[in-house]
Amino acid sequence: MLDFLGMYRQARTAHARQLTEGTFVSLGTSAMGGRDVCAQGALMALAAGHIANRRALLRTLELTEPLPDAALVLNAYRRWGADYPRRIEGAAVTAVIDRIEDRLILTRDRMGAVPVYYAWRGRSAAFSGRPELLLRAGVAGRVVDREGILELFQVAGVSAPMRTPFRDIRRLEPGCVLVADARGTRIKRYASLEPEEGGLCAARAALLSAIPEAGEEVPVLWHSGGAGSLLLERLAREKYMRPPETLHLRGEGMVHTPAEDGSAEEIAQTEAERAELEAESVGILGFPDADPNNAALLQLAGHSARLSPRALLATGAGALFPTEKGAFEPENGLFPWQREVCHLRFLKPSLRARLNPERYLRDRLHEALDRLPHSPEGDADFAAFGLRAAYLLPALASKTTALLAARGVRAEMPFVNEAVAARLWGAGEARAHFLAGKAPVLHHGNASRALREEIVRLLADPAQPVRALIDDAAVRENAYGANPDAGELSFLLRVNEWMVQTEAEAEV
Repeated sequence: MLDFLGMYRQARTAHARQLTEGTFVSLGTSAMGGRDVCAQGALMALAAGHIANRRALLRTLELTEPLPDAALVLNAYRRWGADYPRRIEGAAVTAVIDRIEDRLILTRDRMGAVPVYYAWRGRSAAFSGRPELLLRAGVAGRVVDREGILELFQVAGVSAPMRTPFRDIRRLEPGCVLVADARGTRIKRYASLEPEEGGLCAARAALLSAIPEAGEEVPVLWHSGGAGSLLLERLAREKYMRPPETLHLRGEGMVHTPAEDGSAEEIAQTEAERAELEAESVGILGFPDADPNNAALLQLAGHSARLSPRALLATGAGALFPTEKGAFEPENGLFPWQREVCHLRFLKPSLRARLNPERYLRDRLHEALDRLPHSPEGDADFAAFGLRAAYLLPALASKTTALLAARGVRAEMPFVNEAVAARLWGAGEARAHFLAGKAPVLHHGNASRALREEIVRLLADPAQPVRALIDDAAVRENAYGANPDAGELSFLLRVNEWMVQTEAEAEV
């Protein structure tokens, strides 16, 4: 679903044909390639994801089935022009190139469930669901600058909504449209999350409405045993008038670690499978991710695909209803889900001093706070919820979309919904009663023997690119200390894997 590529005012459009599967169309120096692309006259359109209000658009535009989403987008552009993104609902990226108007319009869905990246040089622009395609198309460089190093190590715990480690590649923000034409490239916001009143009853009704219709293929419910999954299960029963087929997720499966009492052969095989899946997840997501469960998500998606091409998940419930205690204090310079500046313990001290991550993180936090609606005086909970909805939800949702799509599964995530988030935000302190029960606690465990061996091989090879960024002694001390952090060490290996895969050039 994310293997799409668009090029506007680019000289090498013919090269893009080899980079995508499906339909490829070109008009002069512009081109689009992907599974859902169409062209009519001087117009090209692309769609990736799921347009939720498809039926309503067909009626309004007086169109009939069968009609690909890209053709629907093209007709929406014919009717409403550059204002068409406001008419599209659901988790979908859309794009239109108009040769007569000489412009590109690129949109991302309101909640950021589908990722889209772009690069521009002068009056030229390109976009894709995977940054790797922008690199291979030669429209973006591989330089990781100082800010990029901080983004690479996810200093805020998640990536910034608009930034990536690469200097030349940006991530389009949720609810935004990129317009490129003869005047240059600019970003406009067509939708923004605002708190809505209505209470918990309205929030529950919105969540029920966000659960997709069964259609010909009922989605499989991924059940973690947490409060979000329990509520989703009840509402799915209510909507489908029968229990949904369920894939139960075990805690030990989610962290994808072998049993401590397994044989050496079993442990080695499990570790090899985990390493292979983690490397694949880095390629799918485009950037390393600190979440230790990505390999398990890929494995589970493979099981889920055999049951249904659709999956119903409570993704986002944990972000909106965190289990950690303590009030959000912006003056500390940390986001509400942080207790410290993340993932930098292994950086070389001299490099960390030059990067000044605390200042960078503080600037990002205030930038994010300035974008939120004005909160009631002193209401830190209001700001904390807004930041979770603006930062954590898109990060979790887009990652889940990409990993499941790699196994041919469409992720349905009712908690990642504009109406649900808006009404929960407006409910204030009462939202604490929306979920019942406790979220499962996943134990990441200590560093295994296999993980330590990988670290030893990394430190013994001066050609490994991450070595230019890290303090060998700090890594070695952690790996062989009394309390090794398996999560941090695994993340370090994923950063190195990403640098190898992308041939990234870090400015140190």
